[in-house]
Amino acid sequence: MKIYMKTAVSAFALALAAGAAYAAPATNGSVVSQYGRENKANVTQLVVSASSGVEQSGSKNTAIVLQESSAAGAVSSISQESFDNRAEVTQAAAGVVSTVVQTGEKGQATVVQSAKDADSSVSQRGSGSTLTVDQSGEGAFSDHKQHGFDLEAEVTQSAAGTVSYVEQVGLFNSITIGQSGAKASSDVNQNGFNNVITISQVGEGAESNISQTGETNRIDLAQSGANALSEISQSGESNKIDVDQSGDGAVSMIEQDRDNNTLNLTQTAKAESWITQTGSGGLVDVSQYVDGAYSSVTQTGMGNSATVVQGSPSK
Repeated sequence: MKIYMKTAVSAFALALAAGAAYAAPATNGSVVSQYGRENKANVTQLVVSASSGVEQSGSKNTAIVLQESSAAGAVSSISQESFDNRAEVTQAAAGVVSTVVQTGEKGQATVVQSAKDADSSVSQRGSGSTLTVDQSGEGAFSDHKQHGFDLEAEVTQSAAGTVSYVEQVGLFNSITIGQSGAKASSDVNQNGFNNVITISQVGEGAESNISQTGETNRIDLAQSGANALSEISQSGESNKIDVDQSGDGAVSMIEQDRDNNTLNLTQTAKAESWITQTGSGGLVDVSQYVDGAYSSVTQTGMGNSATVVQGSPSK
């Protein structure tokens, strides 16, 4: 057992509820509690008012906490069970809060928070999953859960008031979220095998709600216009959705079921489109380039194909 600490330790009690993260102390200092074998904790606090709590049980778990001199009032809590888990938390702004709970094996969680009042919660259960959170927007909030095997998630929030919820269940699923628009929000739920979701939101107030279940499905969403909204629900096998919204007030609501479906949607300017596709072999391609455009496509059956083009690409 190895403990490296660079901080003044206050005398406060450890409170660990069953299945919950250790509640970091309200007063200044750091507490490390270890049960098991070959666990490692390295806590460095360069500010007087920061608090850190580490609870480790099992074997060969590693917890690394760095709270910079600019992290007044920062709180970090890490709870690790089982074995070979690794958690790294770096906090460099006032009032930030980080909670990491790892109850599986070989999980890796990295949290970096460099903006005031950012808040991150990470829960990993299963084996071999990786999660990275980087928050540099003031008041950014993220809540991420991984329950499964070899899951990957990467979340970057660089604008004020951004919000991200992620829940992954299954095997070999991947989620990448980048939010650089103020008050952008994303809510992602992914369940299955070998699924991929990629989200990029730049516009202020952009919102995305995505649910994906099944096998070998892929969703790519890019929203760069203000207040763009997209709700996507995809289930089945080998489905693909590409959405690109760059105009103000754009709205798209997409639902795709069954297998081998493909959907491409591009909206620029003020446009609305909602698409429902059920069956096999269905293909939908919608491009809208003019303000006020509207499109609704519904396909049910086999061998379907729909193409909608409104406006001019030159506009």
